[in-house]
Amino acid sequence: MNSENSRQKWLKDYQEFLGTNDVAPPIHITESIQGFVKRDLHPSFAAIFTKLAMVYAPVGSLSLLICAQFGVGRGHALSDIFMSYGHLTCMTICGALFLGMPMFAALLFLSSSEKRAIRQKAYMPILTIGLVSLFVFFCLGAEISTLVALAWLGGGLLSGIVATEVGIGFPRLATGRR
Repeated sequence: MNSENSRQKWLKDYQEFLGTNDVAPPIHITESIQGFVKRDLHPSFAAIFTKLAMVYAPVGSLSLLICAQFGVGRGHALSDIFMSYGHLTCMTICGALFLGMPMFAALLFLSSSEKRAIRQKAYMPILTIGLVSLFVFFCLGAEISTLVALAWLGGGLLSGIVATEVGIGFPRLATGRR
């Protein structure tokens, strides 16, 4: 009998709720919430790039300790190993390390919508970070030929794409969602 009373009370409360007049929130609150949701679901290129740059600067710099890039850095032992496979192979692997390691680290700081936005923007944030990095190496005195830059950038872009896809796919595997 007690469940019948609670059901009737619930029904009475529900009917009372339906009978109330609609109260619209102030327009500035509605616009504020809509703006927040839009920014969260559709992050801007600038927001993603800024977040990536804040991770790439320290992690990319640390990667120079294990693999020198274009002669910049102290990690010559690893680059010497890679160089034994040829100059272009070395640059491809070095680019993959330089752009891939920070991208995997960035996965810790990127939201799901930011990871998806990187994919939706055709991985342009990763490519932009790579081009900015090449410019910085050039400013530091690195001699960079077009072919070597393309190999380095190709390896870096590929590792960045793999990192992004792992970042998108791994939570889905863990939760069983598709």
